[in-house]
Amino acid sequence: MSRILLFVLILVVVICYAAYLIKGDRRYLTLLIQIIKYALIAVGLYFIVKFI
Repeated sequence: MSRILLFVLILVVVICYAAYLIKGDRRYLTLLIQIIKYALIAVGLYFIVKFI
C-alpha cells in the first residue's frame, strides 16, 4: 500500500513540476510545495504512531 502511495506522490510531483515548467504559472509550484509539505507531515505522523 505504501509503495502505491509513494508512486502516486512522485507522479503528482513530477506532473506539477512539469506543468510549472511548461506554463510558467506559479500556482503549480505552490501546489507542489503544499503537496510535499503535507506528505512529509503524513510520513512523520506515520512514523510517530508506528514507533510509539
